Amino acid sequence: MANITPDKLSSTQVEKLLKIQDVMDHLGCARSKVYSLIDNGTLPQPLYISSNMPRFRASEYNAAIEKLSKAKAKHL
Repeated sequence: MANITPDKLSSTQVEKLLKIQDVMDHLGCARSKVYSLIDNGTLPQPLYISSNMPRFRASEYNAAIEKLSKAKAKHL
């Protein structure tokens, strides 16, 4: 397999994927709360690399957090 170097890739080709533990740590909540936030549409649906390997696109996750932040700021 060829080596992938940054000069051979554009930012649209490779994106960091976050583990559910990363999301839990960032939000400071339990796994069940993360899935509750997914179910109510606050967080994006994860990608499943396998049946027990959910991953979140960093850009989608960051956009969801930004949207939530702006919504909260309007209500303050």
